[in-house]
Amino acid sequence: MKYLTMIKEVQNTCELDAEDSAHAIKVVLETLGERLPATERKHIADQLPVEFKHSLGKRDYVSDFDLEQFYTRVASRERIRYAQAVERTRCIMGLLQQAVSAGEIKDIKTILPAEYGELFGQAPEGPLSPSAV
Repeated sequence: MKYLTMIKEVQNTCELDAEDSAHAIKVVLETLGERLPATERKHIADQLPVEFKHSLGKRDYVSDFDLEQFYTRVASRERIRYAQAVERTRCIMGLLQQAVSAGEIKDIKTILPAEYGELFGQAPEGPLSPSAV
């Protein structure tokens, strides 16, 4: 998927302007990159436009933080409310599923804990899900 296509998709789906769309994509990718080993980050980055390739490796790998912390990191880095971070993260992860191969998405799902499934369109695990805001 090309850079401008990704930006326009986020603009339409998340109702953001182009600059905010680009920033949101980068923040979600860098936060995702913290949860993935270097080899997986590279495989995903190889399928992204050059403008987003380095976002996955911007931060050091942190092997374990839960979905609530994922959303909290996105909210903090974007300087938005938690509920907005949940919405934007889901939007961008939906876009990522279109931008990279199904095999890479399967690999990501295998690496991440089950609660992260809601980033890929699965229903939240229950009423205590971090996205139940």
